[in-house]
Amino acid sequence: RRSTDINRKIGSPPGTTSACTASVSPAPEPVLAPPSKSSCAARGRIVDVPADRTVLHAVRDVLPAVSAGCEQGVCGSCRTTVLAGEPDHRDELLSSADRAAGAMLICVSRASSERLTLDL
Repeated sequence: RRSTDINRKIGSPPGTTSACTASVSPAPEPVLAPPSKSSCAARGRIVDVPADRTVLHAVRDVLPAVSAGCEQGVCGSCRTTVLAGEPDHRDELLSSADRAAGAMLICVSRASSERLTLDL
């Protein structure tokens, strides 16, 4: 039945198999973190990040043009370089090498340290 529903959505005739496979997991429950501050190095701004918000949403209050796509930590369009501080990585995309090089996906990740300085 699921195959038939998928075929109908993508326009394939009933009884055929689709050429793609998708795996979708339910969205994780939000995990609150202590409030933190993020500073934007290129803009000289300090942004408070409350416990119930992501860095992206808090930064967009003062810099609305900050890029993002999926806002779930899987596409990488919000990838930002951390110049100082310790991020709490909550994404599904970055490798340990990316993280060690200072990359962070600000749509889902937060600060482990009291303050992060981001290259925005």
